[in-house]
Amino acid sequence: MPVLDISSAKLKDGLLVLEVPVSQTFQWLDGFKPGKYDIKPHKEKRSKDANAYMWTMCGKIAQRLGGKYTKEEVYQRAIKAVGIYKVFPDLKPSLAGTLETAWHNLGVGWVTESDYEQDGVHRWVRAYYGSSSYNTKQMSRLIDYVVEDARSMGIPTEPEENIQSLLREWEEHEQRIR
Repeated sequence: MPVLDISSAKLKDGLLVLEVPVSQTFQWLDGFKPGKYDIKPHKEKRSKDANAYMWTMCGKIAQRLGGKYTKEEVYQRAIKAVGIYKVFPDLKPSLAGTLETAWHNLGVGWVTESDYEQDGVHRWVRAYYGSSSYNTKQMSRLIDYVVEDARSMGIPTEPEENIQSLLREWEEHEQRIR
């Protein structure tokens, strides 16, 4: 979908007025209906190269483990080893279960661990954030962990300078979308 440049927008009687040239109108406004629309700033998607490399390595680790684990399970193990999390203490079991279900629905990397408190009635939940929410430093830590895991199994990895280049691209991309 083309990006509309609204630098020429004007306020008139408390409304934002956009003037769209006719040539643009016919290119992308097919089906446009007058009414209210949410307008949000355009945000570039993050670099997928660092993320793609991390997933490739998780797949290779899963293969090396002889199919005992999927690449998603390898990724989840890495998230638990180095990822960021939030602890929800002292929850009633039904609320803890609801929280865990909702958290897992956010994506494959959004994993939880839980257990009962000492009272045996309430539970705590440790909820790990998926890498889709990671900044450059957090993603770097995750990739470093996965790469070290792969290397310990004798799996060839990218040279360190290539990995750092992927992470620099991730960081530059992250700065552009802020």
